[in-house]
Amino acid sequence: TAHMPGKIGKRYESMGGECIYFGKPHVLHFEACLRELGLEKDRVAHVGDSLHHDIAGANDTGISSVLITGGIHFEDLGSEFGELPNEETLA
Repeated sequence: TAHMPGKIGKRYESMGGECIYFGKPHVLHFEACLRELGLEKDRVAHVGDSLHHDIAGANDTGISSVLITGGIHFEDLGSEFGELPNEETLA
C-alpha cells in the first residue's frame, strides 16, 4: 500500500494527534489556487482523472470539472481508449 498523506493523517488522528488537511479534494486547496491565479471560479475548469480528488473537490468548490476517462478509473468505466464511457456507467 502507498503512504498517502491523508491516510497518514487519519492514522495520526487515531493516535490522538490533530491534523489540518490541505490539498485535493479539500475546498481550501482549490480556493487557494484561485487566489494565486487571480481568477474567479467561473473562469476555470479543473481537469483530472480522480472522481474523489479532482472532480468532487472541484464540484464542492463550485468549479467546473473535466474527467479524464483514461486515468485511474479507466477499467471501472469500461471504455476503450478514445471512447467515452456509456451513460449507465457514469450514473
